[in-house]
Amino acid sequence: MVDPYTWLKSEKAELMRFLQDLPEDDVFMRPGFERRLKEVEAELEKLEKPKDGYEEATLLFDGKPVMGSRGIRADFTAEAMDKFEKLLKSIAAALTGRLQERGPVPNIGNVFITDTQRGSFGFRLMLDNMPAGQQADAFSSLGEAMRQLLAIFQTEGEPDKLSEIVATIHPRAAKSVGKFLNVLSRHEARPKISYRGQMFSPSAETIKSLAELLSEEKLREEDVSIIGYLLGVLPESRQYEFRPAHEGENSDVPTIIRGRIGDEIESPEELYKTFGGRLVNGYFTKVMVGDAKPKYILISLSEAEQNNTTS
Repeated sequence: MVDPYTWLKSEKAELMRFLQDLPEDDVFMRPGFERRLKEVEAELEKLEKPKDGYEEATLLFDGKPVMGSRGIRADFTAEAMDKFEKLLKSIAAALTGRLQERGPVPNIGNVFITDTQRGSFGFRLMLDNMPAGQQADAFSSLGEAMRQLLAIFQTEGEPDKLSEIVATIHPRAAKSVGKFLNVLSRHEARPKISYRGQMFSPSAETIKSLAELLSEEKLREEDVSIIGYLLGVLPESRQYEFRPAHEGENSDVPTIIRGRIGDEIESPEELYKTFGGRLVNGYFTKVMVGDAKPKYILISLSEAEQNNTTS
């Protein structure tokens, strides 16, 4: 299912491409495309702009802890909502480069319950930014955290798709999602999340599969070093391409490694200026989700000796 936000962004890109190709003096097709572009931009603004600096979402629950639309068990609610708030804050902190491997999760913002919601039983939520004066930053991080959570649901527990997201949001944040889903699985409950015009309701099988894959046992990390060459970086998206020097000697290492540049590296441009095309020691966090192909987060580089081998 394509959500309205993604659909409108795609349509905007197409309309802009059409207008770029049309002559300026085209009086037949150009006015129609320009009119539709304004309509799409207005719809996108409604979806993207928070009300008074806040975002809104709805979280409903189905299953054993729920008494139709009359009520929900207090012990389940307390545990589930605690884990839900923690996962949003963890993902938001990771996306803004503030989540560490250990220690407290930075105070990104707060999740308020503003009302109950019927149709099953659940809550209307307000994602509040903090501190004052940084609403745009908090809005974007909390909003993207919710979008990443929905993207996890959309993988339906397929390990290779899931590992791509885990490498993007940070394994610690992904494990916080697993803890929330484990609560749902134990209580035989299912969530229904409404956000920015989207409604997602993962199946019981998907919840169980995701909870297992995002557990401590199935989501594993290890630090590895590989000798090779930095072929290129994409600074805006913080992506890199790396070729190991000893291709074929280690069957676990791809011939070309592509992945995310870790938050430890402040300037991808400077990284390439310093090490691009040279033999280097690459230090990575190797992320493994179930039996999916490993993902490699680039942590740092240093100059290598010519007689070094991969480790």
